Amino acid sequence: MASTNPSKSLLFLLFPTLLYGQSPSPTSTPAVAATHLSPGPQAGGQGLVVPSQGADGIGGITGGSATQAETVFQIQEVVVQAKPFPGDVWEGKDLEGLQNDGRLSTFLNDAGGVDVQGVGGAKTFSTASIRGSSPGQTLILLNGQRTNEGFDLGLVPTGDIERIEVLKGPAALAYGSEATGGAINIITKAGTGGANLDASGGDFNTWQVQGGTGHMKAGAWDSSWNAGWYQTGGYTVNTDEVSGEINHDSEWSWGDDRLSLRAGYVYKDGGSPNGDSLSAQDTGQFDTDDREKRNAVEVSLQGERASDDWTFRPSLSYSFADVERLNPLGPDAVAGVPLGDENIYNHFDSRASAGGKWSGFLQSLDLDAEFRAQNVTGTEGLGGGYRWDNRTSLSTHAGLALSPDLFLDLGGRMDWYNSYGPLVFNPEATLREVLSPGRDLYLEAGTGYRYPDFDELFHPTIAYIVGPDTPVEFGNGETGNPNLLPESSLNLEAGTDLLFGGLLLKAGGFWNTYSNLIVPGEDASNFWTFLNVAHARQLGAEVGLKWNLTKDWSLRGDYTYVDSRDTDSNRLIPARMRQKLSAGVDWEPAPGARLNLDADYLDRNPAVYNGPQDSPPLVVASDYTVFNAGFKLDLTRDTRLFLELDNLLNQTYATFQGLPMPGRSFEAGTHLSL
Repeated sequence: MASTNPSKSLLFLLFPTLLYGQSPSPTSTPAVAATHLSPGPQAGGQGLVVPSQGADGIGGITGGSATQAETVFQIQEVVVQAKPFPGDVWEGKDLEGLQNDGRLSTFLNDAGGVDVQGVGGAKTFSTASIRGSSPGQTLILLNGQRTNEGFDLGLVPTGDIERIEVLKGPAALAYGSEATGGAINIITKAGTGGANLDASGGDFNTWQVQGGTGHMKAGAWDSSWNAGWYQTGGYTVNTDEVSGEINHDSEWSWGDDRLSLRAGYVYKDGGSPNGDSLSAQDTGQFDTDDREKRNAVEVSLQGERASDDWTFRPSLSYSFADVERLNPLGPDAVAGVPLGDENIYNHFDSRASAGGKWSGFLQSLDLDAEFRAQNVTGTEGLGGGYRWDNRTSLSTHAGLALSPDLFLDLGGRMDWYNSYGPLVFNPEATLREVLSPGRDLYLEAGTGYRYPDFDELFHPTIAYIVGPDTPVEFGNGETGNPNLLPESSLNLEAGTDLLFGGLLLKAGGFWNTYSNLIVPGEDASNFWTFLNVAHARQLGAEVGLKWNLTKDWSLRGDYTYVDSRDTDSNRLIPARMRQKLSAGVDWEPAPGARLNLDADYLDRNPAVYNGPQDSPPLVVASDYTVFNAGFKLDLTRDTRLFLELDNLLNQTYATFQGLPMPGRSFEAGTHLSL
C-alpha cells in the first residue's frame, strides 16, 4: 500500500500542514529488515498508513489499540525504531463485519473512546466524538479530504471501505481547527483485483446492494467503478431512507510518477428526525417530523512525483452538497419548519506538499501549503444569503533521532482565517523512548484553536411551541450565535505501548484545558443556541489491549474515562462521554469461518433540559449496554456469507436525544468475487 502523509506540525523555523508528519524512511542498507510507516493522510488520500503486520505478527488493532508496527533504521550502525501510529486502525479482517451491512456508525461506536450519536436504522444524520469532545471538535475525512459541514456518516457505502483510522490526542491538532478533539479518516477502495457484488437484507425492511468493476487497465491507465443502493424502512416512525452512490477512480502511472482522479456522487432521501434541530449538538431539542434530501458530489485530483530523497504531492479537491431539511407536510408553523430549509455547501481545497527522508539525526522533513475556501448558501438564519470562509495554512513537520532509542517529532501549523483575521500558530511535539522492540513510552503536547462552524454561527432560527410532538419536541426554539468566540486549547498526553508476545497493551492519560469552549446552552431569551464557556478542562485515561491467545482466538478490550467540566463553576458539561467500556472476542473455529462477539457500555454526563412552562424537566437517559454478534463463512475463495445480530439482550436503550433504539435485529448477506 502506498504510504501517505498528513503533516503534524511544529514550526521551529518552519511552518504547518494539514498532513500528519511522515515517519522516517528505512535505510537502504540491505542487511536491515525494514517496514515503512507513514502515519497520516496526505494528498494521495489514502491516509494514516500503517503496515498490516508488526514484528510479532499483530496487525491493525480493533477496538482501540494501535498497530504496533515498527520501522527499522540504521544510524551509525545502531538499529532504532520509529514511532507507531498514534491511534486506532481497522483494515483487512477487522472490517469484514462492514463489507455488506450498512452500519458504519455502529461499527465506529465499538471503537475505544468513540461515541457516535444519531438516529435511524444506520444511525443516519450521525455525528461522532472522541474521548468526550463535541462533534464539532471531531474532523471526519474521506480519503484524506475534509468533508463538508453537516456530513453524515450514514452516507458512506460500507462495502467500499478499505481502512478506517481514528487519530486521538495532540497528534490530531495537525489537521487544524476542526480536529481539536480528534480525527477519523475513512479510506475507500480504489477498485479490487476483480469485479465484486455484495447483497444483504434484514429487519426493518432493510436491503442493500453494492458492486464494483475491479481494476480495468489500459497501458499507464488503471481505473475502476463502484456503486451501491441502500434502503431501510426505519425502526420507528420517520427513520426510513433510500440512498444511492456511484464512484470512479482513475490513476495514471509513469514510472514513479502518478496522477490520480477520484469522483463520486451520493443521493439520499429519508427521514431525519432532528435534522433542523441542534440536538445532535447536545441541546436535547428533538423534532420527529424532519426529513432530509441530499445530493452531494466530491472530486479530487492528486499527483505524486519523486526526486532524489524528496516526494512532491500537489492536490486539488472540490465537494458540493445540497441539503434540504423539511417537514413532510411542508411549512409547519407549529414545528417552526420553513419551506425549503436548505443549505448548499461548497468546499474547495488546493494543496502543495513535499516530504524528504534521511537517515541520521534528521530522519524526515515535510512542508505543506494549503488554501481552502468554503461557503454555504442557505435560508432564514443565513438571511437567505451567502456566507464564506477562506483559510490559508502553512505547516511543517520534522522527525529527529536524538539517540538510537529516543525520538522527537516536531510540528507546527500557522493558519489565517478571513472570518477572524489574526494569524494563529499552534505547535505540537511528541517525545518517544523505545525501551525495547515493541515497548515504548511517549509524551505529547500541543495547542489548538477552533473557529465556530457555520451552524454554530448561523443556524436558522426555529421557534418551537408545544404541539402534537410533545414531550419529545418542546421549548422556545433555537438559533445560531454570530457572537461566538473561537476556542483555544492546550492538549497534553502521556502513555505507553507494550508488546509481550501475542499481547499488546496501550495505556495513557490526557489533560486538555480550554478557553472559550463552545457548548450548547440557553440564551437570555430562552432560545437554545451555542455559548462560550470561559474556562473548561477535560482529563481522563484510556487503556486498550488485544491478546492473540492462539491462532484461532483473540480478545480485545478498551476502557475510557473522561471528566469534562466548567472549571469556573465546577459543573460537568452535559451529555459528554463520562466512561466507555468496549470488549470483544474473535474465534475462527475452522478455516474460512469467523465468529465475533462485541459488548459496549457507554455512560454520559447527566443532561437535564427544562421543558415548556408548567412541564417537568426532561432527564435524558445517560447510559446503555449493547451486545452484538457476527458470523462470517467463506464458502469458497470467491463467496462469503455473513450474519449480524444486534442488541441480543433486547435492551430498549436510549440515545441522548431520548428516543428508544430498536430491540434485537439481524442482517444477513453475501459477498461474491466475480
